[in-house]
Amino acid sequence: MYSLAYAIGLDRIIAVIDDFLDVASQHPAIAALLSRIPAPLPWRQRLVAFWYATLDGESYRLSNVRTDGAVLFSLVRSNEWQAADDMLRKAIARHVPPYLARQWGQRLDTLGESIPGG
Repeated sequence: MYSLAYAIGLDRIIAVIDDFLDVASQHPAIAALLSRIPAPLPWRQRLVAFWYATLDGESYRLSNVRTDGAVLFSLVRSNEWQAADDMLRKAIARHVPPYLARQWGQRLDTLGESIPGG
């Protein structure tokens, strides 16, 4: 089976997440939400694990994410989802070859469709 995560590579996935978090931390509303995360490193690691699993075709359960899960849902409720989606797509484009970036974007589209108001 073809693994998009393997084709992109863990190093690039990490670079995308780090880029995204750096840009997101500059956005006024999203930065306020991210500042509520008490331990950013484990949350960053969960984002990397989430995207690796998602791009590999696996499911990923967000267990034990009381604080950071609340931040994610606050993001959706605050109507900042579109801004976060745009920042992530731009980070993907900066680090991933276009043919792989399009495939990641399709996974992001599917995720966005499953989020109320996303």
